[in-house]
Amino acid sequence: MKLTIVLIVAVYCNAFGQTGKGSWMIGGSASFQHWKSPAFNGTTGTAVTETSSSFSVSPNVGYFILRNWAVGLSTSFSGIKSEYTGSSGTSNSRELGIFTRYYFPVGKQFFLFSELSGRRGRIESNSTFTIGSSVLTSETEWNIGRYKAGIGLAWFVSTNVAIEGILSYTKEDRKISREPTDTQKVTAFNIGLQFFIRSKKSIDQSNE
Repeated sequence: MKLTIVLIVAVYCNAFGQTGKGSWMIGGSASFQHWKSPAFNGTTGTAVTETSSSFSVSPNVGYFILRNWAVGLSTSFSGIKSEYTGSSGTSNSRELGIFTRYYFPVGKQFFLFSELSGRRGRIESNSTFTIGSSVLTSETEWNIGRYKAGIGLAWFVSTNVAIEGILSYTKEDRKISREPTDTQKVTAFNIGLQFFIRSKKSIDQSNE
């Protein structure tokens, strides 16, 4: 059974509406997962149940350089912990990158948007194995790069609240020292709830 909790919060400080030139976009996402899965203990040669937990926090800040076009910085911190009898492991990553997003109004309440982003970072992994009375440990470090392209839809259910869904394709490159690069490709669909905080000046201008 896999339990997933995802929290997505975004705050926008607007000068000329939600996506007007000069607006700031401050937001991010957070997630937590806990699951159990079958595994094989190579030391004892028996089937075991592996218990795992993970978390991820990804804040970002953006600025609308033109109406509907935002650029900014994004970062991510994540961790995974797994364990079963005689074995345990942890993995932590830190990433920093840039993103750009462009909104296309398609109605009073709807915006289509496209997004491109890239992040670079590092993953540190530690594992512990128990063999008889001996305890063995190993440490591994990867350099990581993530490059994502996506398209989505924002639905403004009220002036300050929007529900967004985005379909994205991510290419992830991992490399250990002189070893060949390990590449993974992931297609995902995410839904988020976003909140907009608008200044009195922007509200007045929107009503003109």
